[in-house]
Amino acid sequence: MRRFYVRSAFRRAGIGHVIAEALLQNALKYVDIVTLNAEPASFRFWESLGFVPDQQAGHSHVLRIGRQC
Repeated sequence: MRRFYVRSAFRRAGIGHVIAEALLQNALKYVDIVTLNAEPASFRFWESLGFVPDQQAGHSHVLRIGRQC
């Protein structure tokens, strides 16, 4: 996942979670793993969505789920 931003005035309102969950729900129909390179300030956000820290291959977090299609 790349370049996911919510304007600061709209943060902490659940908008990011709704957008991220929709993107992930669609992506996970086709792939088994999603990686991202998150800034430290956003680690808690991504971890609340199920991502786990994984500092390998240039990414900061990974979400592994069995293929659903």
